[in-house]
Amino acid sequence: MGDLKDELLEQRSQLYANVIADRLALIEEVMGSKQKEYVKENNVFHNFEKVAQLNGGTREEALKGMWLKHIVSVLDFIDHPSIDLSIEKVREKIGDSINYLIILEVMLIENIMRINEIKETK
Repeated sequence: MGDLKDELLEQRSQLYANVIADRLALIEEVMGSKQKEYVKENNVFHNFEKVAQLNGGTREEALKGMWLKHIVSVLDFIDHPSIDLSIEKVREKIGDSINYLIILEVMLIENIMRINEIKETK
């Protein structure tokens, strides 16, 4: 019994390591290709700022609305597991969610830097 348990734990560890490595590679690949697709006038946040302008909100609020669509999909995987759930669907929706969080991180850091810059000039 111990050998089987050790083998299962080793398989899990290997799967864990593979998923992390694959995810990091996918982040670089997708974020690089999407950036080329969405950047307008050298502005990586163009689409979010355009949506914010159209909705009368902030770029962060625009991102939140777009990101929530992916979060709902991920929650549906948990709340309504189905036979047609695939590794590809899981990877896509979780990957999209991660990418939106990375974009949000950049936005928030930029905001903090801007605030700190203003403080320093006073």
